[in-house]
Amino acid sequence: MDFINITNDVQNAVEESGVMEGLVLVNAMHITASVFINDNEVRIAQ
Repeated sequence: MDFINITNDVQNAVEESGVMEGLVLVNAMHITASVFINDNEVRIAQ
């Protein structure tokens, strides 16, 4: 199992495409893969 942050890859692909408006669909095309959408928040220990 591995978690890979693809945010920068997706952002670069959108910028290179020239698209200025719309939504981005990130889809796992294999049955053994999945995509988790989470906010990348900094956690401060209390």
